[in-house]
Amino acid sequence: MPIAIYARYSTDSQQASSIEDQVRKCKERAEKDGVTVDSGYVFIDEAVSGGSAAMKKRHGYQRLMDAWDAGHIDRVYADEVSRLTRNEHDGTALLEKVRKTGVHVVTNDGIDSRNKGWEVLLLMKLAMANQEVVNTSARTSRSMEGLLLRGFMISPPAFGYCLDEARFAPGVESEGARWAIHPENASLVVEMYERRKAGWSVNKIAKDLNARGIPSPRVGRGGRKSHWRGATIHRLLHNTIYRGVFSYQGSGHTRAKLARRRETPNVVEYPREQYRLVSDELWGACNRPPRPRMRHGVMHVLAGFVQCGDCSALLSRRPTNTGASLNCPQCDQNVRVGGQESCLGYTSEKAAMLALQRALSELVQGDVLTEFRSRLKARLEAPKSDEEVKLKAEVERLRAAADRLMRLMRNPDVDEARVAEQLGCIDQERKQAEAKLKVLEREQQSFSPANVRRQMAMDIAPLLVGLVEGEPTVFEARATLQRLIPSFRYVARPAKGHSVFELTFAPGVFLADATAGAVEDSQPASFRVSVSVGAKRPVEWKVELVRLS
Repeated sequence: MPIAIYARYSTDSQQASSIEDQVRKCKERAEKDGVTVDSGYVFIDEAVSGGSAAMKKRHGYQRLMDAWDAGHIDRVYADEVSRLTRNEHDGTALLEKVRKTGVHVVTNDGIDSRNKGWEVLLLMKLAMANQEVVNTSARTSRSMEGLLLRGFMISPPAFGYCLDEARFAPGVESEGARWAIHPENASLVVEMYERRKAGWSVNKIAKDLNARGIPSPRVGRGGRKSHWRGATIHRLLHNTIYRGVFSYQGSGHTRAKLARRRETPNVVEYPREQYRLVSDELWGACNRPPRPRMRHGVMHVLAGFVQCGDCSALLSRRPTNTGASLNCPQCDQNVRVGGQESCLGYTSEKAAMLALQRALSELVQGDVLTEFRSRLKARLEAPKSDEEVKLKAEVERLRAAADRLMRLMRNPDVDEARVAEQLGCIDQERKQAEAKLKVLEREQQSFSPANVRRQMAMDIAPLLVGLVEGEPTVFEARATLQRLIPSFRYVARPAKGHSVFELTFAPGVFLADATAGAVEDSQPASFRVSVSVGAKRPVEWKVELVRLS
């Protein structure tokens, strides 16, 4: 089974050669253990943090986990625990993964999962690594405040500015960033302020910029070009740098991040008169204090549940005089600023509720649960598969064939290159068969006949009673429905008063959660529900359902 290496360095300021050094040291450790590392199983991440927030950016680590889950590796080497993770939560997940799969983790700073008591040492090192993250954050904040006091900037240039290339001139201190005014973009900033003062809405300003083909400073998903949005204009107009003041911890992003931590931002203003673009009067005219407003509306079972069929964003619920409506603010905003031609528009909360009720009724009374129970029954009653026996025999056959070829290579009259090629093919087949066998053994170990019987016998109908009404509480009802319905999408509006929804159910996941057991069947069931209403009074709703899968 292949041996893997994982290496990572954190920031651009660190040397990329650190990766080479880590890999070299890991290979040396592997050689001492009597194993070799396949070059195809060296996974690296460059300039990526080891914290939990950066996990999605660690593509090398994700590939390592994929190979691990597929049963393709037997051991993982890393130079330090902190290379794998600096977060206790991710470290605990790694610990559990080692326990469940038997794959060993070995590091050059003392961790070896083959030794007794390694878990305690791992947790101690993770705590130390996490504290180092906290200390580094504090040092970084202190350093940034020092740079601001010395007149430097600590962020990428805002729209209307660019980096001052003169900072690289001989004799110029360059420990921090300096900005310069970008003449063309600065004139656009002044124009936005003047138009906002004249009464233009932020959406109208954004639409005009898009129509003129002026590129937005925003970066779209996947690095794609983006267009101006009202929210982008709003943030730009609220940026104090345009009146010659840099606000440390004053951005909306920082305030929101601190609010999630229940922390209050300590906003400090640093004068930067050289970067002023608008007068205090003009800036104040565009940033009047918000009017106090009444906050109406209540939490609803559909809030944060239904998705837009165009962009997959969650629909917003808006109370009206006659009920409530659902719409996608993101698509609506894009249409207003000219970013896209059309969107699905609004649907009524009543239509979404009718679609949900009709789909739940079909789930309880239709064929979905019958088919689900039939699959569980077939799995329970099926004779033990001989696939494991066949795979074990195949592995032994391939090992025997490899041994024969090894003995054959000792014969001086044999073409060594051809035998080596055949040996490589057989070795690859053996690795694939062993990986399949390992996955099959894990699946069979997790199979629980008692759990299958509980899921077969459970009646789902009583569990769903009152959920659409938000009982016992809205939060509990929504959490239950989201486990049962992983996808609830508003996909079409053929005509006024006509909405189409698609719902995907996961009864196996829901019942596994209800019985506190493992998921024994993950096959989903999807429906398309069409809900329409005419102008005739009294109101008559028409609901039609079609099963998709």
